[in-house]
Order: sequence, then structure tokens, then C-alpha cells
Amino acid sequence: MFPSWSMSRISRKESLESAEAFRSPCILFGQSARPEVLKGSGRSYGEIHLKNLLDENRNDLIKYGGHGAAVGLSLEQKNLETFRLSLMKTLSGKKRREACEDMYDLKIHEDDIGQVMEDIMAFGLYGEGNPAPVFLLENLALSPVGQAYYRYLQDGKGVKLLSPRLEAVSFGGGKEYQAMGTPSHVTLLGTLTTNYYMGKVQNQMEIRKMLPCRAKRSRSPLFCALEAEAKGRYVQSSQIRRVADERREK
Repeated sequence: MFPSWSMSRISRKESLESAEAFRSPCILFGQSARPEVLKGSGRSYGEIHLKNLLDENRNDLIKYGGHGAAVGLSLEQKNLETFRLSLMKTLSGKKRREACEDMYDLKIHEDDIGQVMEDIMAFGLYGEGNPAPVFLLENLALSPVGQAYYRYLQDGKGVKLLSPRLEAVSFGGGKEYQAMGTPSHVTLLGTLTTNYYMGKVQNQMEIRKMLPCRAKRSRSPLFCALEAEAKGRYVQSSQIRRVADERREK
């Protein structure tokens, strides 16, 4: 817990970084407007369904909400230690290996990002009781901005992946991305936000997990037109041969 921090200073970034660093579900608490009440933000890791975990330990909570990957909650400060021990007891009987299939709310593709961002803005604000949804973004094509399609952050600790539709940030994934061979096509698991910087608005994904993937084989409009023309000539040629064969038989 961060006793001198207000809840506004404990963001999804902090809880996500902690879950990745400790390879374990993590809940961070900060002070609320009421000194006796703490508010928390949690992120899961591996197979642990965080909302179900809170369901099993809800007696110490004032209110809570969320889903398998992320939660928001509040409790009285005097109950913090009791709540912590209850969680540890519950977790001790659960498997903590990494999941083969990570939990997410919706699978999306690169072309869906614009509409998804509109929906996110319409259904915000996200926080306690309404954690931001987690998306699986498949086969994102990265594009160079300047000379590279990625940038390392914090002396290589983190990495920012660049594409025309969004920037994707992993605050602790710099070495992981480098070990992958810095692929130009990736599948990402994370939350979507809007970043405002120096008058510019940019869609941004906070990465929970990333995987390399093969580039899709794309065809240019010129290639498609030539292919269609070639098919047309083939069909026309076949029809001519058939008519000629029919005339010879007569």
C-alpha cells in the first residue's frame, strides 16, 4: 500500500507493472477522500481470475467490481491486513502457473481500433467497479515513424511499438521484445486508452502480453486488378476453345 498516495496517482500502469514484475496477481491501494477508506486497483497474472478471487473474499470489502484480468475495490483501512491474509490463504490452494490462454474481454483486429476507441470513450470513466476492458489485438502491423517501428523506453526497460492506428507501450517489456527479435508484426493483449501529448491525440495500448506473428500476405490493388484481368482472359480463352471444338464436331 502507498499510504501517502491518493488513488488518482495509482494508475493501471502501476498495477500492471507490479503484476508483471512479481509474476503474480497484484492489488495496489491508495488513500481515498475518506482517510479511513482505501481504494485499490488490481491486475491478474496467469490463471488467476481476479474477480472470482474477490468474490471469495468479499466480506472485508465495501464494494468491488471487474472481471478476470482487472478489478477495482475499496475497503476500510483497518481491514487491510485481514483482507491480505484471506487472499493469501485463498491463493495458496490455487495453481499459479501461466495460462495457455490469457483472459480478455474482446478479440479485435487492426481495422477495428477506430470504432473500439469510440465505444471506450462512450462507456468510460473506468476505475473502481468499472475496470477498463482487456483486448486481444491480433497481427498488428508495425510501421516506421522516422527510422524505426519501435522505441525503447527507460534505458531499455520498456518499449513503445508504433503503427498508424495506435502506439502500444510495455513499461517492462523492452528485453522481452528484443529477445523476440524485434518483430514487425505482433499480437498484443492489453487495454486501450487515449494519450494526449503536446496537442496531439494518439490511441494507445498498454501491453500486458505480446507475441510475435507472421506478416499477412497482402496484395496491392494493382495486383488484384491484374489477377482479375488474367482470370478474365483465361475464361474467355476457354470459351473460344469450347466453341471451336463444338464446330469441328459438327
